[in-house]
Amino acid sequence: MKIWNILRNMDKYIASIILYSMVGMVILQVTMRTVFSLPMIGPEELGRYFNICIVFLAAPYAARCGSHIRMKEILLLMPRKIQRIVTFFILLSAVLVFGTVATAAIVTTLSNQGNVTPTLQMPFTLFFLPTMIGFSWLTLEYVGLLVKFFKDPGAAV
Repeated sequence: MKIWNILRNMDKYIASIILYSMVGMVILQVTMRTVFSLPMIGPEELGRYFNICIVFLAAPYAARCGSHIRMKEILLLMPRKIQRIVTFFILLSAVLVFGTVATAAIVTTLSNQGNVTPTLQMPFTLFFLPTMIGFSWLTLEYVGLLVKFFKDPGAAV
């Protein structure tokens, strides 16, 4: 079970490492530019890529922790039966939307295999990889929340 928890939290660990790398890159860029008068080539593009990685790879972790934007106060004003119906449709729509975006990311990646980014010449496959992984993982997290919703009718998701 411990290995499963480590694997399940890989999104958190990877996003944290990328965040630290992004901060380190900015510090290095400022130091190189101001102290040594040698600006680095490509940190803006790499910073954009790191930002994409952080957002999309950490999204499943946010879903798992219940940190996504909610309107729980409005939901709590509704009768219990209506709360369950609304929660079901929220979870179902999340699975459908995130699954659609994951599929679109995969199709887009496959159709742009020969393209590269302008400055760093990074393959678009690598550029779209966080989107594919993040939304696929996010879809699986919401499928898990949907299963949890049906297994324990009394629990709040």
